[in-house]
Amino acid sequence: MFSLLVVLWCIPFFKHQMKQKKAFIAVFLLTIMYGITMEFVQKYFTADRSFDLTDIAADIIGAICGLGFVRILKRKKLLKNKPL
Repeated sequence: MFSLLVVLWCIPFFKHQMKQKKAFIAVFLLTIMYGITMEFVQKYFTADRSFDLTDIAADIIGAICGLGFVRILKRKKLLKNKPL
């Protein structure tokens, strides 16, 4: 889920060559922060869910995979300057 989240958030930035790297890193970090926040929400605001560090690790791994996929798309120029 987190890899798809990163990919979908990065697609609009394929049109902006100058700020791509910063945007991709920002999307990656925001996705990780979202995953960590959701773990704390589960810990403090739900009765049947719990905080789990392995879930955070899985979220981070998913975000890394998504960022890797975005880099592959960028390198192969599959989404460059295509309107959505």
